[in-house]
Amino acid sequence: MDQSLSQQIKKEAQNLGFDLVGIAPAGEAPHWDRLREWVERGFHAGMEYIPRRLSTYRHPSGVLPGCRSLVMVAASYPPVPLANIPPGLGRIAAYATRTDYHTVLREKLRLLAGFIEALIPGTQTRPAVDTAPLMERSFGWLAGLGWIGKNTMLIHPQFGSYFLLGVVLTTAELPPDPPFSKNYCGRCQACLEVCPTGALVAPFTLDARRCISYWTIEAKTVPPARLRPFFDQWFFGCDLCQQVCPWNRRILRSGGVPGTESLLVVEARQLPPHVAMSEVLRASDSILRQWFRDTPLWRAKPAGLRRNAAIVLGNCLRKEMPSYENGCSNAAGRSDISPSNISSGSATPIGQLTSRSKRSPGDFPENAAQPLSPQAADWQDVLASALQDPDPCVRRAAAWALAGRPTLTVGSILHEVFARETDPEVRQEISALLSEISTASGSSAEGP
Repeated sequence: MDQSLSQQIKKEAQNLGFDLVGIAPAGEAPHWDRLREWVERGFHAGMEYIPRRLSTYRHPSGVLPGCRSLVMVAASYPPVPLANIPPGLGRIAAYATRTDYHTVLREKLRLLAGFIEALIPGTQTRPAVDTAPLMERSFGWLAGLGWIGKNTMLIHPQFGSYFLLGVVLTTAELPPDPPFSKNYCGRCQACLEVCPTGALVAPFTLDARRCISYWTIEAKTVPPARLRPFFDQWFFGCDLCQQVCPWNRRILRSGGVPGTESLLVVEARQLPPHVAMSEVLRASDSILRQWFRDTPLWRAKPAGLRRNAAIVLGNCLRKEMPSYENGCSNAAGRSDISPSNISSGSATPIGQLTSRSKRSPGDFPENAAQPLSPQAADWQDVLASALQDPDPCVRRAAAWALAGRPTLTVGSILHEVFARETDPEVRQEISALLSEISTASGSSAEGP
């Protein structure tokens, strides 16, 4: 194995703008047994493409027959500091505020793959950016790019976890780099403690069924009612477990890794980190496409984006309730959430969200009937309109959100919608909400 070939490949990767590069040997994927166990426990949630291709994850030859080496690369991106934002806006995970990294990285990886094929005639290559059945983080560790943290992310001492991974698989046998030598998480549990839904069920173990990122990006249905209040104002993705990581403190303070500016990310289009949720709900599919088509947000598609926006507005309406304590941005009340009830799609009574946000019948309708701010009144209007959305997931989310101010007027709106609704899951959602509104307000009116 010629060491000079590896050095030339690494130099070319750096010239293309990658911040980190290392080479891993092609063998059975490190931690593959843990992936199999993770799937067996159902932690993959609705991502059925993982168990469907599980055997392929075991060895890189399932992606490129005859693969002997993996050139692992990473491109850093700047974080978005977690600060208070005005009600009605939704947070976007930092990586998603820029041009879709699949597009940006894939173009550069193809150039790197072409360089390798020209450098080593007869070799075959395949570039990949997290869409192939490949355990990128495990091979990133094997290539020396960092250690896998308790939040399941790859962490580098200089770049923290704010970077994106890519790989070029090749049939050429290249001298491998040593695996990253140590795990520097130590006794720190910050990521586990900050996760509002308890998705990090143990160090190094993520239950996607509880994860905000899963529900706002991958899921095609509505999050269980018990989880929705914990989403707070996260519209797409979640960065909480990164933002509390001690290895990201310096990066958060400086807005990126000092002295580095990845051309792959910095030059890409940038969205604002916060988006008005009422505008998302009002926008047509074509407008949403115009806004988000070339960003990661488009993975959720218009229905998913409207669903997410409705949940954010529902949480904002709940914050306006005088009896509501904002305990949904931390882990308080997490004992309400368990695998047995998060897998259910049924609505949870709005008065039993968490131990810190419970309401009593005396809170309704007097407190709920206090005048809405002009902004909150607009949220209610746009949510009422969303009850006519063609997608049942959006209608379910809008009904739950509207009930964040459970006045008798809202009850009347939901009664009217229930009478014409045909989807059984939407009807079930509205029925549970109407029963709670009726009970909480002390009304003698019976639910549907």
